[in-house]
Amino acid sequence: MEDARARGANYLQDEILARLADGPAAFTLVLVLAEPDDPVDDPTVAFPEERETVAVGRLELTGPETERERDGDVLVFDPMRLVDGIEPSGDEILRFRPHAYSESVARRTGIPAATA
Repeated sequence: MEDARARGANYLQDEILARLADGPAAFTLVLVLAEPDDPVDDPTVAFPEERETVAVGRLELTGPETERERDGDVLVFDPMRLVDGIEPSGDEILRFRPHAYSESVARRTGIPAATA
């Protein structure tokens, strides 16, 4: 924690900008498909190596987004914000994530966690 404080409030932003100065950063999203007896509610259990995988997308970062998080347009990645027809697994950690992400938004934007 002290190491992070010593780096400054924007060290992650500074780091990604430095990396992007050398060109785009990209990764491929690969899903590991569970089989019927695989535990999907315990993130500490890895699926066996032989499980089928499917590449479902590629994300390429080319530069910073400078138009977000203005006038109440707050970016929140919360895996519990689900559309109709999608339900979470029984993974108990998922119930705690909204609180952590709300706190993150509050610290990043100054918007109180209760309204983020």
